Amino acid sequence: MAAVRDLDSLRMTGSPHSPRSICALTRVPSGLLSFAMRGASRGIIHFLDPLAAREHSIPNCQTIVHNASDFVLGRSGSPLESGTCDFVLMGFDQEEVDKRQAVVLSGLTRAFPLARHPATFVAVGHDCTMAEHRLAWFKSGGACMRRAANPLLPAEPGVQRSPDGRLERYPCEKREECWLGRWRALQAQRDLLERGECATVSWPHLRGSRMVCVARVTATPSLCAQNGAQDGSALLAATLGEEISWWPREASWRRKTVRKKLLRNLRYLTALPCDGRVCLVFKDANFESFVGAISSEDGLRFDSVAELVMPRMWRIDARRRRRRFMEVIARLTHNLAIAHLNGSYYVAGGRSYYVAGGRYRPHENVPKKELGIWLSSSKTWRYNAHGGEGAIVGDASARGRLWLSAQDGLLSVKGDRGVESSWVRPHIAIEGRQPGCIERRNLTSVGVPAGACEFDGRVSLAHFQGKFWLYARANLARRGQRFVQVASSMDTRVWSRFELISLRGYTPTHGDIYFFAAQANPVDTAGSMVAVFPLVHRAHACICVAFSRDGVRWSAPRPLRRCEAAGERSIDQPAATLLRWGDRILVYVHEHVPEADCLPHQVREDATTPETIREIIRRSQPEARILRFNISGGELKAWTEKALREL
Repeated sequence: MAAVRDLDSLRMTGSPHSPRSICALTRVPSGLLSFAMRGASRGIIHFLDPLAAREHSIPNCQTIVHNASDFVLGRSGSPLESGTCDFVLMGFDQEEVDKRQAVVLSGLTRAFPLARHPATFVAVGHDCTMAEHRLAWFKSGGACMRRAANPLLPAEPGVQRSPDGRLERYPCEKREECWLGRWRALQAQRDLLERGECATVSWPHLRGSRMVCVARVTATPSLCAQNGAQDGSALLAATLGEEISWWPREASWRRKTVRKKLLRNLRYLTALPCDGRVCLVFKDANFESFVGAISSEDGLRFDSVAELVMPRMWRIDARRRRRRFMEVIARLTHNLAIAHLNGSYYVAGGRSYYVAGGRYRPHENVPKKELGIWLSSSKTWRYNAHGGEGAIVGDASARGRLWLSAQDGLLSVKGDRGVESSWVRPHIAIEGRQPGCIERRNLTSVGVPAGACEFDGRVSLAHFQGKFWLYARANLARRGQRFVQVASSMDTRVWSRFELISLRGYTPTHGDIYFFAAQANPVDTAGSMVAVFPLVHRAHACICVAFSRDGVRWSAPRPLRRCEAAGERSIDQPAATLLRWGDRILVYVHEHVPEADCLPHQVREDATTPETIREIIRRSQPEARILRFNISGGELKAWTEKALREL
C-alpha cells in the first residue's frame, strides 16, 4: 500500500456536534489530533495517558487527563462516561509488548461505548501484518497447563493448581496479537465498525511510516443499551438488590477463612427450592473440587453449612473384569446444570431433581478422559441421601460416604471416595459427535477430536411440554462468538440433533452469550419458557431475559440489569432459575464473578491477559457479592405477555 503525505485520502468525517470532543486513549501522533480538530472552533481532548497530554498542545482545546486504570477496569467512579466522544483515537505503538496487548485485547472493546453517534474511530500503529515485522512474545498468566512435579509441595507463586494437585496452570510465553487482525474482526464479524479503510501514512517527526485505519462506529445501538422497562431503564433498575449473607449455625463453619474463601471463589449459581427452604447451588471455584449448596429460610440470610451436591469425580462403577480392576468415573461439575421438577412437571419415580453436566475429551488419558454430558436424577439434591436411600452402583465393597467438612480453616471434601449416592441411573446423554453440534475451535491439544463439541460452557436443563431441553454453548468461531444450541428428548436417553436457537433482533456474530439458563416459566408453566443469560453485544454488557413458546425461537433480549463488559464476557452473571417463592419471584445476580481457584481473579482476565496487567487487575478489583432481587409474579407475567406478543 503506497504511503501518503497526509490524511486527506481517508474518509475522516467527524460529528456535526460543536465543540468536538476527542478521546485519545493512548499516545497518538500530533498530526492525528490536529486533523481531528480541523474545522472546529474549539474542543475538548480527553487523555488517558498523562505523558500524551504533556506532549500535545492543540489551540482552542481544553485537555483533561483521566485515570487509565479506572477506565480499563470499568470503575463506576471513572469520569469518562459513555457517549462522550465524536472521535476516538487509539495508538498501538507502545514500547512494551504487555501494554500493546492490553490495548489490543481489552482497550479496543472498552473504547467503543465512549463514542457518541455518529462518531469516527481512528487507530494507528505499525503494519504488523508485514513479513518483516516481528511480533514479540509476552508473559501470559495462566495460559499453559502442565503436570505438577510434586503435588505434595506448595505451588509456586502465580501458579494455579487443580484440586487433586496433579495439574498446574502457569504463566508462559505467548506471541502478541497483531492489532490489525483484531481491527478487521471488529469490522467484518462484530459489525462494530463500518465504511472502514486503511492507508500507510508518513509523518516527518516519526521514524518510518504508520498504518492508519479510519471507520465510522456503527450507529445501531446495543441490545444492552435498549429499553427494558417503559421508562427506558433496565427491568430491575428500580428494584433494590439486597446482598445475601452466609452465617452457618455450626460454629466450626463460621471461621472467616472458610466463609470468605468460599464466597470469594464460588461461581455458576443456581437457585432451587429444597426441603421447604431456598438453596443456592454453586461450584466452589473455576478449578472446582465439588458442587455444593447453602440454604436459607427467606432466600437472603443463609444459615446452613455447605452441603455436597456432586463431587468433581463421581465413581459410579467399580468391579473386577478379567482379573483387572475397572472403574468408571463421571465428571459433571465443570458445567453442571441442576433442575427441580415439582408436581406440575414430569417426575419419574418420585425423583424431582435432575442434573446434567460433563465435557467431551475422549482422547485424554484416564482419569482425565471425559465422555460427554452425563445425566442423572434423585429424590433429593444432596449427594448422600438420608435414611439409607443411597443408590449403590457397582460392587458393594466399594461403598463409602462423602461430605463437606470445614476443619483447620479449610473447606474440603471428606470421606471414602466410594459410590454411595442418592443420584441414580447415571448415563451418558449426549456425546461430542451429537448430530448438529457446532464447535469451531481447535481443541485437539486437550483431547477433543476435530469436528466434535467439547461442551466447555455451562449447560442448562429444563422440562417443558413433555420434553427435556438441554441448552449448551455453540462456539461459532475460533475465538468469541459464543452462542446457544439446544437438543430435546422425551426420555433423557434418545436426543434430537442440536439446532441453534434464534433470538429476535440478535445476530450471533455481533456478540457473546456466555451461558443460557432456560426453564419453564414459573408464572406460565404450560405455555412458555423463560431464560436469563449474560450478554455482551456491540461492546456493551448486561444480564438479559427472553421468552419462548417452543424452546427454540425466543423473543428479543431485554436487559434486566446493565453491567460492564470485559472483552467478550460480562463481569456480572445471573443465577440459573427464576425461583417462585409464594407470590414472589426471586432473582439472584452474582456481581464481579471470580474466575480462578485460590486467587481473587475475575472474568476481566482470560488466558491471554499479560501477567503485568493481571497484577493491576488483582490489586484494584472489587469483591464479588451476590444480590437478591425480589419481584412480584405479576411483574414477570407482564414481561412474559409483552415478549410473547412480539413472537
